[in-house]
Amino acid sequence: MEKSFSALFFGWMESNGFSARDVAKLLNKEAQTVFNWRTKGVPKSQVFACQSLMDQKEQERRIESAKNTLVLHPTYAQFSRWNKAALESGMTIEDWAFSGMEMMADRYFAAMDGKGAHGSSPRYTPGRETSHIPRVAKNRTPSDSPSDLQSGDCE
Repeated sequence: MEKSFSALFFGWMESNGFSARDVAKLLNKEAQTVFNWRTKGVPKSQVFACQSLMDQKEQERRIESAKNTLVLHPTYAQFSRWNKAALESGMTIEDWAFSGMEMMADRYFAAMDGKGAHGSSPRYTPGRETSHIPRVAKNRTPSDSPSDLQSGDCE
């Protein structure tokens, strides 16, 4: 019996919301067998299988978490502009960007023509709400700073 591994394993089960029945199903064991491991400890013959299960579930969690990641590559000018707007709004840039995306999604779905959230005929035109905001010229480089932007440099 591996007492220290048993404590680690059952701690992992609790923190990840797994019952003895859940783990038993994943390990092709009886629920009572896994339940008994709490007092007797995980048998040495099952340590590898239990560790593999923990590793597999951790990898699945990381993959799932990575699916919810949005990576942006703004230019220096864009980032500086966004950061200034966020700070002047009293928010971090992450919160400011998140609230902006939520606002745009709300406007999009409010403009749908009654066919539901996944309707096929939206009356929404992307960019319409922000068409009054000048956009940074496409030929800008990351070394450009916001202070050297001229009105003619924007689209």
